[in-house]
Order: sequence, then C-alpha cells, then structure tokens
Amino acid sequence: ESDDEADQDEHAFDHPSTYVEQPWIWIPHDVLGLSKVLVDDLKKAGVEASDAGAMMDRKGVVEVTRNPPDEDWAGGHD
Repeated sequence: ESDDEADQDEHAFDHPSTYVEQPWIWIPHDVLGLSKVLVDDLKKAGVEASDAGAMMDRKGVVEVTRNPPDEDWAGGHD
C-alpha cells in the first residue's frame, strides 16, 4: 500500500481542511477596522488570517500592494 493510499484510508471521512495545510484567509484592511476584528476572530479559531498588503477604501475599491501574506515576496513574510 502506498503512502497516498494509507493517507486516504486514514482520512477517508475527514474534510481535507483537517489534515491538509490550507491557504491563509486574506482580508483587505478597511477604514472601519472590521478587518482587524475578523483577523483576530479567525486567529482565535485557529485559522491563519491577515489584512496585510491590501486596503479597501470607502468606495469599496481594493488596492493590493504585495503578494498574499502566506507567500514569499521581496519584503519577506510579515
């Protein structure tokens, strides 16, 4: 039995998010500060999240200034 088959047997009824690393939740920073609340709540629940590198203005337009926080970029990880 291969490692893949053993892994499938072990997690046959599990949701993939319980055993496969998931990407971060990336929420744009907003002027009301709601992103900070959401990021804090997600982190308390064990979910990696960030509002770094993306900003939403009052009109809902998002400006992205870097790669997602879980990806390397010229400035390194935040």
